[in-house]
Amino acid sequence: GRYTDNEKSGSEATPRLSAVYAFNQNKSLKFLHSVGFNSPNFSQQLIQIPGAITGHEDLVAERITSSDIAYSVTRDASLYVANIYYYYAEDFITRVLESDGNHFRNASNFHRYGFELEYKSVLDDWKFNSNFSYHHQGNRSITGDDTALFAPRVSANIGLVYRLSSRHHVGGVFRYIGSRVTAPTLIQIDLNYHYKVGKHICYISLKNMTDESILHPDIQNYSITRLVPGGDSRQIEAGFTYRL
Repeated sequence: GRYTDNEKSGSEATPRLSAVYAFNQNKSLKFLHSVGFNSPNFSQQLIQIPGAITGHEDLVAERITSSDIAYSVTRDASLYVANIYYYYAEDFITRVLESDGNHFRNASNFHRYGFELEYKSVLDDWKFNSNFSYHHQGNRSITGDDTALFAPRVSANIGLVYRLSSRHHVGGVFRYIGSRVTAPTLIQIDLNYHYKVGKHICYISLKNMTDESILHPDIQNYSITRLVPGGDSRQIEAGFTYRL
């Protein structure tokens, strides 16, 4: 557990618990439960920029309760993980756009739940990583919950590395983020090549191969119309690194 005593936010005792049950050497079940206590910071309480942003000294601390249950299986050189999660947020601190600018406010209480899947494997010269997540409240308009609409309902990542030889490696990354408010579904593909000799590494990366417009919703002000650029168009990067 943890005990916090803050002059402005008060005191709070928050529990933390984890337990693991091993069915055998290859299978296990994990349970995690924790409560977080996050005091408002200086800018959230005291910042005063007329017409732009206003802090409020009467903000109370955030309290977030999270629980996870994960089932893991290892087999040969592979790892499988399935995880379900639930969390509940009380007095979450957010920025709210009002007629005279943005204000820091405590939002209504809300909850989240979903599941995640993960698979990793190493086979001869191959390395493979992947994960998939489902966020049930994502991209939904929920009364009293201004943040759900700005989170993707589905996201996924796949990474692959192949060792051509002791010096040559090629790889790629596939990223998928579901739509959020007015931000469209994002699919991004990167390709990489590494040449390594001792402590010297030369690399070249082809990023955003499909030339996607990388746009994200405005999660700072929670504006449903404004999109924020989150990356560059198709590009090539080359470089050299030396590891001591």
